[in-house]
Amino acid sequence: MDFYDQFPNSPLNFDENFESLFQIFSQHKVTLFELLTLPTDEILKKTTGSISVIQLKLLISLLKAELFAKFNPQPPQQDHLLISTGLNKVDAELLGGLSGLVEIFGESSTGKSQMCFQMMKTTSSSGHKCVYISTEGGNFQSERLLQMGADLKNIFMINCHDLESQDHIINYQLPILLKQHTDIRLVIVDSISHHIRVELNPSQSNYFQDYVKTQNYISKLSKRLLSYIDTYNVTILLTNQISSKPVKKMVNSKLKMLGFDYQLGWLVGLSADETTAVQENIVDDIKIPTIGLNLWNSCNTRICLRKRYGEVQTKRSIILYHETQPSGSPSNFFNEIQFQITGNGLECIE
Repeated sequence: MDFYDQFPNSPLNFDENFESLFQIFSQHKVTLFELLTLPTDEILKKTTGSISVIQLKLLISLLKAELFAKFNPQPPQQDHLLISTGLNKVDAELLGGLSGLVEIFGESSTGKSQMCFQMMKTTSSSGHKCVYISTEGGNFQSERLLQMGADLKNIFMINCHDLESQDHIINYQLPILLKQHTDIRLVIVDSISHHIRVELNPSQSNYFQDYVKTQNYISKLSKRLLSYIDTYNVTILLTNQISSKPVKKMVNSKLKMLGFDYQLGWLVGLSADETTAVQENIVDDIKIPTIGLNLWNSCNTRICLRKRYGEVQTKRSIILYHETQPSGSPSNFFNEIQFQITGNGLECIE
């Protein structure tokens, strides 16, 4: 019986009245599709008539009601509160601020955590609450937040030290907290990839299967976070680490393009130019977000932080990948804004 796979959160899974029915369906390999499409007498024949007709019809009616409720259009949700980045140029490009699922990625020391602190400052100072989930340990700097002017009374801080605790926090503790505090408007996970890349790292002997399992995990995680956004009217911000991807020179053949090594570049987010370069040359160091395409496709906004070493000081910049741009033209899809980190937070460079 595949009902649990299709509806894992259905109350029917835990209804004692139908427990014996599900066991019989499993023994006779009756699928959910058959329950919803076959006539009652056909199901009785398949189960050798060992179940009650009344109970079977009741279960089918409840299944159909739940299925229709799942796919019926829901009433429009209230508009999400836009979270200000504290940077006027960035907010202008984002049409007022951030909302939905947001990813911030970049190399070490580019300012990912500082940008998270800045948005906690703008959110907490406006009277709303925010949640900061740290996976790297020691990331929460209360003194730095006070220096920036954040209201610590409106900030919940949670530490998780491994993937198991991260899953427990996101799957169970976070929704309870969001239910109890309806004024929470920002949730930050810094960083979402830290435990995933360590504990779900594909092995060399079983690379493809492990890779697929990891991507399935990320897909389910993204779906859960998106459901929190719609249910609790929050913005969820994820920081992501950067990986270096050394690539050997590839043979220029159509057969190679069908191979996993070539396709992997597209799955993890390499651009067309970089993928072409992989075909023609040896690319020693391509930097890509760790989690890859599954998370990318779920995000409303992606923010890339980068730094360049100049003669006098390090130059930092923000590159925005946003689903809605002021002009609506493809050429305006990527926007780069320079900034600096000061005692008061992040500031744009005019």
